[in-house]
Amino acid sequence: MAERTTQSWTSVCHTFSWCRAWMRGALIDAQKKLSQGSAAGTTPTITDLLIKVLARVLEKHPRMNASWVGDGVRLNPEINNQRGDGG
Repeated sequence: MAERTTQSWTSVCHTFSWCRAWMRGALIDAQKKLSQGSAAGTTPTITDLLIKVLARVLEKHPRMNASWVGDGVRLNPEINNQRGDGG
């Protein structure tokens, strides 16, 4: 994983997009709601909920779910594509 990360950071031009989102209260409220009635130790973390939100964003904006491959950009067919090769 470290080798792939190093390769990515040294061989590809990186761009970043950001926006400010005021959702901390909403995430905490959702976490409290989901923890009610759940078994001990199964309460989702704020990170779990944030990942879910980001996955929904990628569903709505599939062009953001892309990778630089060779000479161009490839749209990833899946949201959870850790290998980066479609598999």
